[in-house]
Amino acid sequence: MHSVIAQPFEAPREELAKRIWWIVRGVLRLILPVSALFVTLILTFLMTRDTVTFLDIFPPQLAKWNPSHWLTLGHLMLPLAFFVINLTNRKYGALYAYTQVAVTWVLLGMFTVFFMAKFGNWQSDNPFPSLQTSVAFLGAFGVAQIMLVSVFDKTRGRTWWGAPLISVIWASFFYVMIFHVVANWGLGREWMPTLTMDFVIKVVEAIVLLVPYQLMRRSVKPLPGYGGA
Repeated sequence: MHSVIAQPFEAPREELAKRIWWIVRGVLRLILPVSALFVTLILTFLMTRDTVTFLDIFPPQLAKWNPSHWLTLGHLMLPLAFFVINLTNRKYGALYAYTQVAVTWVLLGMFTVFFMAKFGNWQSDNPFPSLQTSVAFLGAFGVAQIMLVSVFDKTRGRTWWGAPLISVIWASFFYVMIFHVVANWGLGREWMPTLTMDFVIKVVEAIVLLVPYQLMRRSVKPLPGYGGA
């Protein structure tokens, strides 16, 4: 009689244990992806004042097309964040990639509040870009991340290079469109050459990043059910 009464209680306990383990496993899986994305974004954000000049190829009469007056190390590092998210999407699927992005944004918000309190409210002597540029960056990158995860998930499974390439190109397109419009709004600057060059540079970076992506495919294998890219 005792065993008969105990059986109904054993199943819920086993189910609860499975759910707890599922949550713990999910958290453990996210530690490395979130850490990698968080560090990449912090470096990207803080390097938006470090100008890059080695890509200036146009003569003085076309100087507005030279990237040196706007291109920074932060701009160049942005596709690395896309790369990190795509690796998570490849291995664990879109749900984990979205969760990685969401958790990283929470941590990034905490980091921003801490540094605003430490360095003051957007003063010229702090390590942050201007408020308008920061809003443009965060908004544009937020939309770009959503597009990245969605496009990768929809294009994976055809060719190994299709999903990582197409997703980064689409994410970069939305990023440059939103960022340059918002960052230059009301300032009276000509921003179309900047937008065009920024997009071209990011497409080139997307192609270059296929090399490390291919090299890491053996070590970052998809879980069952997430084949393809």
